[in-house]
Amino acid sequence: ALWWAMQHWTWIAGALATALLAAIIVFLVRRKRVPTEAAAPQEAPVALHERVLAQLDALEQERLWQQGLHKPYQSRLTDLLRGYIEERYQVPALERTTDELLHELRVSPLSSEHQVLLGNMLRAADMVKFAKALPGPQENEQLMVSARRFVIATASTNDAQTQA
Repeated sequence: ALWWAMQHWTWIAGALATALLAAIIVFLVRRKRVPTEAAAPQEAPVALHERVLAQLDALEQERLWQQGLHKPYQSRLTDLLRGYIEERYQVPALERTTDELLHELRVSPLSSEHQVLLGNMLRAADMVKFAKALPGPQENEQLMVSARRFVIATASTNDAQTQA
């Protein structure tokens, strides 16, 4: 066997070199493919109207107006509505006055009934925010109810856009 190995040493060395090269290649390929930690499964995106309704719920839970914080309550509620309008209709609602926003929304898919509802909510909040009007409990509660109703009513066509 020793005599045979000495006669065929070139073939044996070639086979060993080939096996070593194959092992190195396999090692390098597997090292590059080391599975990274499994990425956390992405949660399905929350629909815009659901996100805004949750934020309205959170605002209501803070009970700001019940603590006499009428202006912060009205400001945050209308900011949520304006943010919803901005994302839903691609109108820069946060940078517009109430009249400018309503004027721009006249050419949007927002129905005239919803435009009136939105206008009433924003104007009532403007009275609290800028004219220092003091709303009663019923007015504060009605503003929240109207905001929810507005978001729910305008959400039906929003679902397809959010999922796209």
